[in-house]
Amino acid sequence: MTDLAGAGLGNADIALRRLVESLTQRFPDVDPAQLERRVHATYGSLREEATAESHLIALTEGKVTDDLREQGATVHVRSEDGGGLTDEGERPERTPDDSQATKGAPLGPPD
Repeated sequence: MTDLAGAGLGNADIALRRLVESLTQRFPDVDPAQLERRVHATYGSLREEATAESHLIALTEGKVTDDLREQGATVHVRSEDGGGLTDEGERPERTPDDSQATKGAPLGPPD
């Protein structure tokens, strides 16, 4: 099994703490203690069956996020321009003068 430190992830506890903080911002209506329990339980479950640990944090995030969405939790996403929060699926339309626009990246919603 790959060591988390060797995979460039550092300490798993720190990564899990950061994941809980991120999910707390994305799901402000969910109790932070509940998010922490879910993250640690999901990580533990995934780790038991893992043959490598390099993607466990990302897999944990995806599983917890999917589970919360299925249970009706609202995802709050900060808009790309840094202003305000938008509900899930409501992405602000990008314009050519957006500071984050990159050469070759599609602008606005796909046709």
